[in-house]
Amino acid sequence: MVFGENGELTVTVLPSRTDIVLIVDGQEEFLLNTGDVIISKVSECSVRLIGATQEKFYNSLQSKLNWAGGPRA
Repeated sequence: MVFGENGELTVTVLPSRTDIVLIVDGQEEFLLNTGDVIISKVSECSVRLIGATQEKFYNSLQSKLNWAGGPRA
């Protein structure tokens, strides 16, 4: 997903016959209940990635995800 600087995605948990779990960054798990609301938006903080040249970034995507795209794919 791509968000603009003020973009926001809101999800409300509906009744379900099974447990619903939110997994964040493939590590932290949170059990959700009916009526819980998850809001995802652009962070106010930024991070500098070390050694992440455009070439290394796209090579990594290609090798790890078997992805054939490029910077404008």
